[in-house]
Amino acid sequence: MAYINNEIYLSSLALIDENQNKGDTSDFEERAPYLLASFCSLCKRLDKAIRARDGLPTQPSFSSVKLMLTAEFPLCDALCAPAASYLASMLTVDENPALSERLYEEYCDAIALLGAECSCSAISDVYLFN
Repeated sequence: MAYINNEIYLSSLALIDENQNKGDTSDFEERAPYLLASFCSLCKRLDKAIRARDGLPTQPSFSSVKLMLTAEFPLCDALCAPAASYLASMLTVDENPALSERLYEEYCDAIALLGAECSCSAISDVYLFN
């Protein structure tokens, strides 16, 4: 099942007890496309390993700078929940550091588990030039 980036964004809002009807989330919505692109860039190697392991189609190309919320999430479905945790963490880092840290730990745990399942390094930190 293909997910839309906006679905991941809405999941991240739920994780921080926000929603579009509850209050002004325009700042979150403005930052989300850049943060999702950052997540996808950080996790693209893991995504390729999951795709190879599960026999999924090859990874589509995507911008490492900005992903439109209306576009399809470019990584495999297994990375949707970690993406929501990462996004929620980054959206709250200034306003609620304790919540942000807890969500970041959830993201890290999920990525580590997926990496272990693939017997590969979860994230390749090469300054986003890979």
